[in-house]
Amino acid sequence: MYLISTGRDKSIIVWDLGKRSIVATLKPADIARCFVISKNRLFAGLRDGSIVAWDFDDLSKPPTVLYQNDHFTFFDIKYLEKKNWLVTATDKGEMLFFDLNKSPATPVRLKDGKHSGIMYDIAVSPDGKWIASAGLDRILKLWDLREIKKTEELTRIVPLDMPNKTGQVLALQFDAQSQYLLFSDNQKMQIRSVDIQKLYNKLKNNLKGKQLSKEQWGFYIKDKLKQPTIKY
Repeated sequence: MYLISTGRDKSIIVWDLGKRSIVATLKPADIARCFVISKNRLFAGLRDGSIVAWDFDDLSKPPTVLYQNDHFTFFDIKYLEKKNWLVTATDKGEMLFFDLNKSPATPVRLKDGKHSGIMYDIAVSPDGKWIASAGLDRILKLWDLREIKKTEELTRIVPLDMPNKTGQVLALQFDAQSQYLLFSDNQKMQIRSVDIQKLYNKLKNNLKGKQLSKEQWGFYIKDKLKQPTIKY
């Protein structure tokens, strides 16, 4: 198991927790804003707008450049293990996906449903079917990947917006069963259900076949998404 740390001196330190020692000190071209470990590689999103990768089999080798741009920088990066994809958050409020099964891993950029401002945090559910994002606009967005097989299909996703009225989200994470999204600001921690289909099925059973308009369904679903709030 590895622990990764970085600082404003541009260095990235890799710690082997089993050996309780530093195994490598990496020197990328710029400050690493975010990083993630995949199966055998360490990916870092740099301040200069690039994503670089080191091979854990030989960390002494220079990193390979996965992506480079001059228009935005990365604030978070996560790995979808079940799909072997990377997902990144940018200062333009957008997400970029990279399919690591392909070479080169051409990014798919999601512009629809983006945050109005910096997207700074992403959470991936353990089952790989949901992604949550948080931005400076105080909105949580829930992205449903259950029927997505290829990165090219991602552009059809419309996220569910969940405004957080009590402040800017400081942290977000899914539970181990991928059923709930947990997030907190400087006042509260909240828990919300993520499986919309289960909510639809429950409502249909309760309504016993009654037909609802789109507006009525929106009202009921919004109401059902209000989970109990836990204060610190």
